[in-house]
Amino acid sequence: MTESAEPGRPRVGNLIWGREIPFRNPHFTGRAKELAELRRTLAGTSTAVIGQPALPLFGLGGVGKTEIAAEYAHEYRNDYTVCWWIRCEREALIINSLLALGRALQLPDFRVEERDYSVGLIIQALNSGRPYADWLLIFDNATNAEMITRYVPQGTGHVIITSRDRHWQRSLRVDGIEVSEFESAEAVEFLRKRVPALAIIKPGTEMDDLTPAQIAAENERRARDAAELAKELENLPLAAEHAAAYLAETGTSVAEYLELYRSNAHKLLAADVNISYPRAVATTWSVARGTISHEADALFRLLAFFAPEPIHEELLLRPSMEPGPTLPLISPLDRVLTNTVEFRRAARALASISLIKINAVRNVIQVHRVVQAVTQGHLIREDPSRAADFRAAAHALLAASDPNTPDRDDSEFAYERSRQHLVPSGALESDNPLVRRLIRNQVRRLHRRGGFAESLSLGELALKVWRDKFGPEDRDTMALAVEVGFALRRIGRCEEALQLNAETLASLKKEFG
Repeated sequence: MTESAEPGRPRVGNLIWGREIPFRNPHFTGRAKELAELRRTLAGTSTAVIGQPALPLFGLGGVGKTEIAAEYAHEYRNDYTVCWWIRCEREALIINSLLALGRALQLPDFRVEERDYSVGLIIQALNSGRPYADWLLIFDNATNAEMITRYVPQGTGHVIITSRDRHWQRSLRVDGIEVSEFESAEAVEFLRKRVPALAIIKPGTEMDDLTPAQIAAENERRARDAAELAKELENLPLAAEHAAAYLAETGTSVAEYLELYRSNAHKLLAADVNISYPRAVATTWSVARGTISHEADALFRLLAFFAPEPIHEELLLRPSMEPGPTLPLISPLDRVLTNTVEFRRAARALASISLIKINAVRNVIQVHRVVQAVTQGHLIREDPSRAADFRAAAHALLAASDPNTPDRDDSEFAYERSRQHLVPSGALESDNPLVRRLIRNQVRRLHRRGGFAESLSLGELALKVWRDKFGPEDRDTMALAVEVGFALRRIGRCEEALQLNAETLASLKKEFG
């Protein structure tokens, strides 16, 4: 690799920069120790060594693993010809990311319509270092070490893995780097950089009417406020971001915010909520929700029932979609989803206090997975019926995105927008016939494009759910069984395919006599 002349500036030449890499965070603070260790470990091994182990960053949700990995990519982007971001919550996301990389690499034998074959081709190209040997892959939020290792190349590039799982040593034979909360000084520095009312006052830049002694006293007071707030937030980066965004947006004083924070923390705990996420995040979330409009709150609750992945605006905004049987009538959500102005106003309100992130270039919205867990979990406990309505609305939106043309190449992007949300949203349990049609179409589309393993991963899971819930003689269940059988044959599991076909035929005879 070449030495980085100016970190953060793209090199001249063939830099392949993944569109999924988060924008550089202008508020990134501290983490010098973690970044230095990351760089030392990755760059310390000669690039001539084949099979350099991947390096995991592990720690609790909300401590900033993704932010550190993204900052490393931006800081050292000049040292890599290829920088690529791979989301890892599900195997389908990994495969999609690798296929996108294959297109960017312009490999001569790459054929996107043969998904399984092409993924193998991409890993082989990375292993061999052709066309590029100096690559960086970041596998973000890896949840299954065994699954991830099947896709980690063993070439001369570098691999970073972010994960909440600390047991990577068995799979990768490397200790990795544990990421904890901010150090107290880092949390204070972050808050003072992020919140204007906590910023350091420099003589000659503001408050010219104050004497040097008064400026010193004001700076001391602000430092105490920042330290007290950081301590209350347990130095958790995600909670600090929420609190800072709230303070910056509303102009609330730290004293007022702490009063709200402590009151909400008491209510959450007094309600006997089983908080399986950091308490500080749950409380900052509760405070922030109190400031947003009903429209923004309804959109926020809806987003909690999708996957914690980027959600395309095309999935959510349906100006021509009438509320009713197709779209559950949830006021004011119906207005938000059918009116572009209302939708974008609500989204901007959520982004202003860091409850969501908006990528206007890619036209996507994303909710942090910890925040999403807080929102969904709290709503399910607080109002199960209302939660069911929001889940049904998410399913209806997914179904509405189905072009019902799984055999056509020009439907690929529409299907990929919805596929990652099917399992996390609970769509496989839905009795909505349009949702079930979407799932069948996804299974068919995948095996027809050479994604036999992906087709089976979704198809077998859905088939089990449908047989248990709707019965083997259900027509949708039988139609899905046909598609699963086809994928089984193509992957070489012929005996299982024959058995499944026999069971489906028996169900047909029973249903139709």
